[in-house]
Parts: sequence; structure tokens; C-alpha cells
Amino acid sequence: MPIKRKAFIILVAVFLTYSIVHFAIQRFVIYPGFVSLEREEATKNVQRITNAIFKELEHLNNLCHDWAAWDNTYNYVESPNSDYIESNLHETIFIDNHIDFIAISNNAGEIVWRKAFDAGLQKTVTIESIDFQKSPYSNLKVHNPNGKPLSQVKKMGLLATQDGSLLFSSRPIITSSNRGPIKGAFMMGKFLDDEMIESLTGQVNVDFKVSLYSNTIPDIDGIRRTDSGESTINLEEISVEKLKGTAILNDIFKRPRLKIEAVIERRITQSGRQAIRSASILILAISLSSLFLVLVLIHRIVLRPVSQLTDQFTQIQKTGILVKVDSDDTNDEIGLLRLEFNNLLEQLRTTRRSLLDQSYYTGMGIMAEGILHNLRNTLTPLLGQLGLLREKIFGI
Repeated sequence: MPIKRKAFIILVAVFLTYSIVHFAIQRFVIYPGFVSLEREEATKNVQRITNAIFKELEHLNNLCHDWAAWDNTYNYVESPNSDYIESNLHETIFIDNHIDFIAISNNAGEIVWRKAFDAGLQKTVTIESIDFQKSPYSNLKVHNPNGKPLSQVKKMGLLATQDGSLLFSSRPIITSSNRGPIKGAFMMGKFLDDEMIESLTGQVNVDFKVSLYSNTIPDIDGIRRTDSGESTINLEEISVEKLKGTAILNDIFKRPRLKIEAVIERRITQSGRQAIRSASILILAISLSSLFLVLVLIHRIVLRPVSQLTDQFTQIQKTGILVKVDSDDTNDEIGLLRLEFNNLLEQLRTTRRSLLDQSYYTGMGIMAEGILHNLRNTLTPLLGQLGLLREKIFGI
């Protein structure tokens, strides 16, 4: 196989190996990092939703405390009168504070006053699903078994009612200086309705929806409660473009009752795939260009000089003519090989000239020897005759 083809095959094999390794690194090292980061961000987004809900609940709880720790409310529970209601608990309180429900009870758990107001319909409504005289709502009475400061006593959380999910807060009715004894409970509630969901969506910039579940379900859609009663967040891939994050919130009785579902755009992995795709195309283009450049350089620096030397050897073998190869000024191995080859040719040419000269003189000596031999052979009879002639002359 020609060395040119071997070099091409080796370079292509190296290029393919590099491409495979590059793809494996992108697919199994870099891309999973984008996926992990995206899942972390998706989890944070769902957590932001739950935090926003509990922030609303905390705001409701603080508002409820403002009304519960007030001398006017304290006196009203001791001796109910219409002046307190007409002066304070009018409809603007519900509208301005986005409150759907207010109730006041005494220490016996009896409802002294209650009202539900629909701000959208601008009218009083009835919430039939909450009866504080029956279980489990009778357990919402505020008490202080641990001896906490009265300003810290509270009972708040989510209530799952037939009318919807209710953010609920109950604070003890005490004086404005946060002193007792407790006279009852001041309760406030606001529904987690479409209006609030839309408001929370604008805050967290994540679309979500809520739904109710029965408190008899200990494990919902793969989301298990931990020992602390909290719920974890589950992420489900619904397409290459979207993730669904799900969380279960416990109600005020520590039971999983409210399911939050958020559909989250997979922008991180989309950006990651686009970046990997662009990087792969760029690296492929650079690799092909590099491969072409390396092939050209190898051909010019190595393969072409070697090919010229090979052709020169073949030509000398066929014709016997010792012709020098073209040399250059390079000091690499190919240049040295050319120089040594030309030196070898010069030595061969000198040796051949010496052999030719030697052969010429040897041929002349052999020729002279032959001539002398022939002359001797010719003169031998003549010498014999001269000898006989001499004997005859001297014998007379």
C-alpha cells in the first residue's frame, strides 16, 4: 500500500476517533450538566411558587394579628355590639385587603360574628363548607399550651374546603399591648382562586395551577411525605421543551391536601443543545480544515520528496543513468536524505569511472601481451633458421 494512502487512512482514523470522543464528552459529560442545572432551576421555580403562597399566608397572618391584638376587638368580644362592626368591619376591609372571610369567636368556640364577601361580585356570600362547631374545624381554636408570648401564638395554614383552597389564619384576641387573658380568636381567610393565582404567577413568572386531594392519600403521584410532614418536589419530563413540576402542600392539619403543578419551559437544555450543536459544527469545520491542511503539508513536506526519491531509484534501476535529485536548503531528514543520496550517486559515478579506466588499461595490457605472443610465435621459426644458418657458417 502506498505511504500516501496509509497516511490518509491514519489521519482520517484519528479524525474519526476525535469526533467520537468529542461527541461522547458532549453527550455524557457536558449535556447532563445542563440537565442537572435545569432540574435545579425547575425545583427552585416550584419552590418559589410555594414560597409565594406561604408569603401571602404570612401577610394574612400579620394582618389578622393587627386586628386580634386590638383593644376595640378585645372589648367587642367581651360585650358584642353593632358599633364595632359598622365602624370597622365594613366591605372596604375585604376589598382593600383582598380578604374573603372574617370570623370572630369567643373562648367557648362560639362564633360571635362572621362574614364572607366576594370582591368580584361585590356582595356577601355564604361559605357553607366551614362549620367551626364540627370537626375538624373545631380544632382551630387558638390555645397556648407552651406558654409562648401571646404575640407569637397563632394557627395558620391551608384549609381545603368545598369552595376551594383557603389561606387561613387564626390569632388570639388580646389587648393592644399584647396582654391577655385571651378572649377568643380572630380568624381571616382568603381563597387561592384564579385572581390570586394570576397575581402569584406575575410575581414568580411561572404558570401553575392548584387542585385538591383527599387527606386519605398518603402517597400522591410519586411524591412522598417526609418524616417532618413536608413534601418534596417531583419533576416530570413531558416533552423535550417542557418540564412539569409537582409539589404537595400540607393543610393546617398536616395532611397532604393541595397539589401544585407548574409547567416550566426547558430553556436551559434548549440553550445547552444549541450551544453544543454550534460548538460541534464549529469543531467539525475546524477539524476538517485542519485535516485538509495537515494532508497538504504532509504531502508537500514528506510524501512528495519521498515519492521523488522513489521515482529516482526506479529510474536509475531501469536506465542505469546516475542522475542527481533536486536538492533544497532544508535541514530536515528529507533534505539530509537527498544530500546523502546525491553523495552516494557521486561516489558511484567516481567508482564507475575508476572501474572503466582500470578496465581500459587492463585491456591494453592484455592486447599488448597477445601481440607480443604472436610476434614471438612468428619469430621462433625465424630464429631456428638463423641458428642453423649460423652453424653452417661457422662449421665451414
